[in-house]
Amino acid sequence: MVLTDEARDALSTASDLVVADPDLDLLEAVLDVRAAAEQDAEQDEEWRLLLSDDVADILGYEFVLGTRVEERRQRGGLLARRVASPPGTLIATPDAAFAVAGPPSSRTLLSTTETADAVRGAVVDRFETAQPVDLGVPDRRTLLNAAERSLSTAFAADLDVALRETDRLHRSSDVNVLTLLVALGARHGHLFGVVRTWAEEVGIAPRQLFSDEKRTLVDADVIETIKLPLGKGHPRSRLQLVAEEFGDCPPGALSERLEARLQGETESGPAATEERVPVWKRTDRSVGPD
Repeated sequence: MVLTDEARDALSTASDLVVADPDLDLLEAVLDVRAAAEQDAEQDEEWRLLLSDDVADILGYEFVLGTRVEERRQRGGLLARRVASPPGTLIATPDAAFAVAGPPSSRTLLSTTETADAVRGAVVDRFETAQPVDLGVPDRRTLLNAAERSLSTAFAADLDVALRETDRLHRSSDVNVLTLLVALGARHGHLFGVVRTWAEEVGIAPRQLFSDEKRTLVDADVIETIKLPLGKGHPRSRLQLVAEEFGDCPPGALSERLEARLQGETESGPAATEERVPVWKRTDRSVGPD
């Protein structure tokens, strides 16, 4: 949702902010305000988020927003807890309180200053008794630092831009974070085994979940794998792009172009005869060679 100028001004200068029951759009808007406020002035006060169980669970599947929340928590300045039944959608500072009203397609903020401190106090009391939140995703800084160490600076830089400029990467989407990482690995010519081992170690997903995503991109003529007979055991596989458009496009456009390619394959290409099942819902997950 779009914050009103009044709400944005109140949030940007708030020293003690609490947000109850935000949906994903409101949560993203609050994070945007916090980031902008830090650019203009020192902002080191902690803000509190009281999440519903539903939103807390969804954040574990929304990789872009989930890693952004974790980054904010790890850097300090954001506390998050969860409750089964939050007290409605509210934003409160000691000086102003805002309640979300209207249908989902046209949300507005109603404000008051007369009862702001009382509203904030009630939500803070509820926050103190709420449960800790574990989103199950790495924070953005840890993710990018690990990518630079294990893969390459160029891969980490492209991943940073791709995540910052991609709206959402839900696990059940045709293009999820695994799809993006395999494509980026091919864009930079990395070994498939190194990409998925890094992803497992940093806490993105178990390495065996990547084989189906690699196969999907191979079938869609986005990437290919080159076998490298290095010593004993299974040959290792280097990822390589087949379609030049995925190497030439800005990293921020990669997810959108992958989605267009995979949707096209589903509608008229090789995948049209077999429904594409999201990787997290598949039961036959082969490990495959590196």
